[in-house]
Amino acid sequence: MKLKTLFSGLLKGSHSLGRHRSLERRSPVELSTKFDIFQYLDFNIPELQPVKLSLDFEKYEKAFEQFFQYLKIRTSPAFLCRWWKREEIVECLRHGYAAEESFILEAKDRILAHRFQLFGAHDIQADSRILWNRSHETGRSADTELWPSGVQYRAEDLETDDRQDVHFIWELNRHVHFLDLGKAYWYTGDEACAREFVEEVLGWIEQNPYLLSVNWTNPHEIALRGIFWIFGYNFFVRSEYVDEAFLCAFYQALLEHGHAVHSVLQQPDSSCPKHSLTAQASFLYLLGTMFPEYLHSKAWARVGWDLLQWKTPQLLPEDLKQDCVASLVSIIEFYLIVLLVRKHNRYHVPPVVFENLQELMELLSAFVKPDGSLSRFGSVWPNYMLAGMFPSRPGKAEYLFSLAAVLLKSPTLAYLGRRIDPAQLCFLGKDELQDFENLPREAPGKNSSLVANSSFAMMRDGWEPDSSYCLVSMAPSSVHQSSLAHSDLLSFELVIRGHDYLQDSGPYSCQKDEWNEFFRSMWAHNSITVDRIKHLPFQQKFLTTSCDIWTSTPRFDLLSASHSGFEELDEAIAHRRAIFYYKPDYWILCDLLTGEGRHFFDQYFHFPSFRLHVDFTNKCVSVKVDEREHFVLMPFNANELDVSIFTGGESPDSGWISQGYKWAVEAPFIRYGKKSIAPNSFHTLIHSYAHDTALTFSGRLLQVEADGKRLLSHEVSALEICHEQKTDYFVLVHEMKYESVQIERFSYSGRMFFLRQEGDALQELLLFQCSLLKIAGKVVFQSTTPVEYLRLRFEGESLYAECEENYTFRMEYPAISQVFVNNRQASLQYDAEMRIISTARL
Repeated sequence: MKLKTLFSGLLKGSHSLGRHRSLERRSPVELSTKFDIFQYLDFNIPELQPVKLSLDFEKYEKAFEQFFQYLKIRTSPAFLCRWWKREEIVECLRHGYAAEESFILEAKDRILAHRFQLFGAHDIQADSRILWNRSHETGRSADTELWPSGVQYRAEDLETDDRQDVHFIWELNRHVHFLDLGKAYWYTGDEACAREFVEEVLGWIEQNPYLLSVNWTNPHEIALRGIFWIFGYNFFVRSEYVDEAFLCAFYQALLEHGHAVHSVLQQPDSSCPKHSLTAQASFLYLLGTMFPEYLHSKAWARVGWDLLQWKTPQLLPEDLKQDCVASLVSIIEFYLIVLLVRKHNRYHVPPVVFENLQELMELLSAFVKPDGSLSRFGSVWPNYMLAGMFPSRPGKAEYLFSLAAVLLKSPTLAYLGRRIDPAQLCFLGKDELQDFENLPREAPGKNSSLVANSSFAMMRDGWEPDSSYCLVSMAPSSVHQSSLAHSDLLSFELVIRGHDYLQDSGPYSCQKDEWNEFFRSMWAHNSITVDRIKHLPFQQKFLTTSCDIWTSTPRFDLLSASHSGFEELDEAIAHRRAIFYYKPDYWILCDLLTGEGRHFFDQYFHFPSFRLHVDFTNKCVSVKVDEREHFVLMPFNANELDVSIFTGGESPDSGWISQGYKWAVEAPFIRYGKKSIAPNSFHTLIHSYAHDTALTFSGRLLQVEADGKRLLSHEVSALEICHEQKTDYFVLVHEMKYESVQIERFSYSGRMFFLRQEGDALQELLLFQCSLLKIAGKVVFQSTTPVEYLRLRFEGESLYAECEENYTFRMEYPAISQVFVNNRQASLQYDAEMRIISTARL
C-alpha cells in the first residue's frame, strides 16, 4: 500500500477520544523505515501542512526532511528548558552563579566517564557500553544478569527477589543525569555531551525491547524515564548528533513509553500510590503536549491533565496530602514541571490547581528544617529529581519553594526558597529570575501548628537558619499500612539554634533485610518501647492516636498525645507523650506509661555523628558543638535508670543512622531503661545554650498531693530544674480530676504553669488554663475564670503581661507598682493587700 493511500484513511474526519484509545490499545508498530513515522502523525496540525503536501505528491524524502527540520527549529510548544533561551541562561549562570561552574564541569566529566551516583549516595562505575539491565549495587556492573531482556516480568516479583535489589537498576534507568548532562552541554557547548545522550538512549533501546525487560515492569519508572528523556531531547535537539536515525528510534521508544503508561491509566487501581499516579499523569500530559504531532497526543494530554486537575476519582486533592514526605516532594515536583510548561506556553490553569499547589507547599514547609533539608521521617527518601544526579546542594529543598514562588508569585514561598537554585535556572529565564528577585519576602505566619490532618506537630521559633525546630510524628497514615512502615508514633526530631541534635534514624531501603528491619523499628526512633517490642502492629490492626492538648503561643508550645500501639500486650500499656517547648532552646519531655504489670520500659535518643559525653552518675548526656555551643539531655530520677550508649558496631542496632538508600553511617544513640511496675514515667530536660564553659544542671520530681492523697507522675508532672543561679518549676496536670493540687510550696488550680526565678526573685511565669497559683501561701495569680494563656514577666516593681484575651486577675506577691499589658501601660487597682489587674484595653 502506498503511503498516500494510508494517510488518506487517517486524515478523513476528526479523531475522537474513543478512536485515540483504540489506537493506544494496540501494540506500537515497528518503524522498519524512517517513513513509517508518518503513520503516527496528526496532519490536522497547521505546521505539518507542508509535510502533508509533499506526501500527497509522494515526495517522501522531502516530507521527512521537512518534518525533521520542523522538530529542529520549532519553539512551540515550549518545554522547561527552551533552547532559544540558552545564551541568556548561560550568561546568568556565569555572572550570578560563578561558583556553580565547577559543579557543572565535574558532573559532565563524571557522566562522560560513566561514573554515576545512585540515590545521592552510591558512586558507581558503569562499563564503556552501559549494561542497563544489570545491577550496580556493588559499585560496578554485576557479573551476571539475573533478569535478562526478552522476558516479561512482574514488578512485585522483582521487588521481593532477595538475590539483588532491582531498585539499583531502576534508579540508573531513570536517566536523571540527563538534566546534568544537558545543563553542561548548554554551558560548555561540548558536543561530547550530545553524543553521550544519543549513545545512551540508543543503547537502552537496543537492550530493552518493548515490555520485555525489568525496565518495563513498573509504570512509575516508565513515566520517570519518559520525563527525563523529554528533558534530554529538549536540551540536545539542536545538536547534529540528533540525526534522522536517532529521531526514528527515539520517537518509537517514546511512543512505546506512552502506550505503556496510558494502558495502565485506563485500568484504575486504587492501590496505586498517589505520587506514582501523579508521575504517570504528568508524563502522559507532557508527552502529549510537547509532541503534538502524534496522532493520539491530544488524547494523552487530555487524560493526563484531567487527572492532574482531579476530574476523575482516581486522584483527588485530599489524596495528595495523606502520603509521606518523600511522596509529597515527588508530587510537588511533577506539578511544578507541568505548571511551568503551561506557564511557558501561556496555557490557562484553573485557580483551584494553583490553590492546591499553594496548600501542598504550605504542608511541605512544615517538614523543612532550618538548614533547608527535610525531616527524615518516612519509609523512603525524597528523590529531589529536578536537582539532577549531582546537585550542588544535596538534600536541600529550597528550590521547590523558589520554583513555586515563580508560579504563584508568593512572598512566603520566595522567603522559604531564598534564591533561585542554579540547577533550576535552565527551566526559567532572565525575566523570570528578575521576577523572583523582585518578589517581597514574607516569613510564614505560623511558626508552630498541627499539620497533615494532625499527623504531625511542628514546633519552631522562626524560619531563619539559626532557628529551633521540632517535628513530632503523631498519627498513623495510609503509609503505615505498608509492610515497610516505620514504627515512629510520637517520635520526634529536634534542631536547636540551627544544630541538628536528635534525628530520626531515617529510611534505609525497600527490602525486608536485617538492616531495613532495624531502621523501621521503634528502637531506631526517638521514642519509647515496652518489653523490647520492635515493631508496632500496623498491619494487624488499625492503631489510633489522640491529642488531648495542643497550644502554641509566642513564648511556649505544649503538646500531649497518646497512641494504642501497646494494647496487644498481655498486660496492656498506654503511652502518652507530652512535650513542652520553652522558646527558643529549652524542652521538657514527659513520657507516661499507664496500665498494669511489670515491664521493661526503654527510652531512645538518636544523635547525628557527634561525640557524646555521658555522665554515668547522673545519666546526663552532653555535647559540645563548638567553642560556645553546648547541649544537655538530663533525665529525672536518674537512680532508677540504666543508661547505655551504642555507636558503630557490626549489627544495625549498635549505633547507625541512614543517610540515604542503603547508606548507613556510624552515629550514637542512648537508651535509658528500667524494669518496673506500671504506671510509670520518664521525664527529660533537653536544652542547648551558648556559654564559654559547660553549665551544671540538676533536677528532681516534686511531690504532689490532692485531697490528702499523693499523686503519681502519670497524673501530674511536677519538676524542679536548677542551673546557674536560676531555678525553674514546671507543672503539667495530666488528669484533671481535682479542683486544686499541692506541689510542695505551691498551690495550683489549672493545667500547666512554668515558673523561672533567680534566687528568690520571680523572673517569668507562664500559665495555661489556670485560675490559681500560690507560693508559700501568697497569691501570685488568681482569676475567677481560667485564663487560656498568660505570660507574666517581672522586672523590679514592674509587671509585664502578654496575652491574647481580656482577663482580670488578682495577685499579692510579688510587690509591684506598675503594669504593662502587651507593651502598653495598664491600670493597677488595690483591694487590701491584693492588686487587681485587667488586661482589657481602656
